[in-house]
Amino acid sequence: MQYFFTKGKPPDKKRDGDRRTQKYAAKRQSVREFIKSLKCVESHYCRSSTQQCKYLPSELNINKSYKLYNSQNPDSTVKSSYFRFIFNADFNLSSGTPRTDVCSKCIELSEKLKTENDPSVKVNLMTEKRIHRLKARAFFNMFREKKEGMATFSFDCQKKLVLPKVPDHSFYCSRQLYMYNFTMIRGSSKDPLNKG
Repeated sequence: MQYFFTKGKPPDKKRDGDRRTQKYAAKRQSVREFIKSLKCVESHYCRSSTQQCKYLPSELNINKSYKLYNSQNPDSTVKSSYFRFIFNADFNLSSGTPRTDVCSKCIELSEKLKTENDPSVKVNLMTEKRIHRLKARAFFNMFREKKEGMATFSFDCQKKLVLPKVPDHSFYCSRQLYMYNFTMIRGSSKDPLNKG
């Protein structure tokens, strides 16, 4: 009552509201800053550059990122579930798959750049890598151009089908007829699909 008569309003009982968000705001911000600091890579398998989703390097996933965060921030450690929640809710990141069909020249130059200590040699390697990537980009841009009088064909040897298809095991082991479905389509992936 004394508070009411001196302040002119009843005391705030602080029973409602979301106090946990404010309590853990510093930890949440720390996790967000850590995730923002991760170096993302572009998708290797995407046909064009996309801005929607970014990819972690193939050697890094959510669990490894979580362990790395806790080792770098011993004063502000969080649970794995909390880290995963922020990772999934606030960021559009995925784990990348190891690159399998990368240009051997790019791999060679990247590895040389990692181990080279001489600045002048490093500059030459960086220049060579940049020129190589510009040539590759120019090739793929030229590949995408549509020229008058040029026909584009896509072909694929699809899954081989075993014939005849029956559930009997003895017949399954003795059959020897396979159907190979070799498909050819005129037009590129940029062309609109139509029937006929």
